Amino acid sequence: VMVTPADEPQAPTQCPFWSAMTIRSDDDGHTWSIPVLCDADAREGPEPPTMLRYAARFYEVAMDEAEAGALVGIGRPDRDPYMWQLRSPDGGRTWEPAVIGHFPGFCPSLTRTACGALVATTRYPHFSAHLSRDNGRTWSPPVIIDYAIWANQQAVEIEPDVVLLTYMGHIMVPGQADSRIARLRVTDWGLVLDNEPEG
Repeated sequence: VMVTPADEPQAPTQCPFWSAMTIRSDDDGHTWSIPVLCDADAREGPEPPTMLRYAARFYEVAMDEAEAGALVGIGRPDRDPYMWQLRSPDGGRTWEPAVIGHFPGFCPSLTRTACGALVATTRYPHFSAHLSRDNGRTWSPPVIIDYAIWANQQAVEIEPDVVLLTYMGHIMVPGQADSRIARLRVTDWGLVLDNEPEG
């Protein structure tokens, strides 16, 4: 849900705030829970704007299961210099207070690998990746993947501890195509770019 300033026209379906919420299904998508705000502090007041004091501080949330039943998320900041970090101990039913995270970034992906590591990829200030081996409590310095201007991306583990990234490149000219891929490998020494073919 996106914020629209009060002085701008709004469509009937728009709400005057944005927020990160989870909706759960325990039966393969047949039924869904009511939306839950991904920030315990966001529920201090009974209605907007008090209720959304912090919920409107981040959006574009990526999350993954960090350990059994525990979700970790990172969200693009609205006004803050670093991404926000979110944590749920019970699969998204409830959330701890959101906190300012360890690194800047927009358009995140978050991927848990076979060894239990979390790989966070973001664009801005460069397209880069961070590694956590403790369920998102601490993060490595960035590994720069590319200097592409946009780098909106998706990440998926394609083999144990290897993450494939697909992303936009330097798309600044109408009709210009520039899709790119990269591979990251989680090693004992950290994250390494793994773009060379094997053999």
